[in-house]
Amino acid sequence: MSQDAGNVPVSADQVRNAISGLVDREKNMLTNLDAVASSIMTAADYLAILKDSAQVGTYKELLLSLGKLSHEVRAHQGVLLNLGQTYQASLEDTDFQALLDRGLSDSLQRAPYRPEDDRRFKEFTEQVGGAGGSADQADGAGDDELGEDEDLREADTGHSLAKTKCPLSMKEVLDLERPVKDHLGYVYEHANIMEYLRGHPNGRKHPCAGVNGLLRASDLKPAEDVLRAKRRRRLAEAMGADANDGASEDSEEVIDV
Repeated sequence: MSQDAGNVPVSADQVRNAISGLVDREKNMLTNLDAVASSIMTAADYLAILKDSAQVGTYKELLLSLGKLSHEVRAHQGVLLNLGQTYQASLEDTDFQALLDRGLSDSLQRAPYRPEDDRRFKEFTEQVGGAGGSADQADGAGDDELGEDEDLREADTGHSLAKTKCPLSMKEVLDLERPVKDHLGYVYEHANIMEYLRGHPNGRKHPCAGVNGLLRASDLKPAEDVLRAKRRRRLAEAMGADANDGASEDSEEVIDV
């Protein structure tokens, strides 16, 4: 992209407006990529429960490609924002595309995509590690409920009760309708914690005894590990029901014969 034939300089405001539009477009792209990745993570739950290793490789490669693309889009956003902050209007033509390409190349050289640092990819490989059975997994080690506990243990910071029950309602976290987690890893029912924080826009004393500091609504985020464990439990229950139905039908057929 360059300035027009009349050699009229592009103002910094025009550049920033154009960049803002590009950044918004790439935000939408990342949202779409996240939706696809979430679908793959759901597939990982099925693969783990079914112990099906046949499709693991395909999904793994797809998730790697998505992770790499998401990393590049985020790097490109950084280059765009930096250009918007540093651009100075000039009578000289500016090759914006060349600037962006060079900036992206430099950014990816400094911080290339590393699968081991990709949270989703790590979760996927951990989740499907037992699909079809693995060499380091003992018989029965792939039990679904153990998988649920493992997810919750992974986020534990030493306060195990906080990872198994809502400190306000004392309900098991897997029974919460809308689990959210604070910056310390405590899990709450969304309605309960928002009621607790109502009327305290600047924060309120943390509800857990012995925890210092304030808790703010901005500290809360969806408890992804709990949501995944809940989803796996539902899938396992559904699979178990299907298996039981099939066993009953087989028994009836034997009796009929």
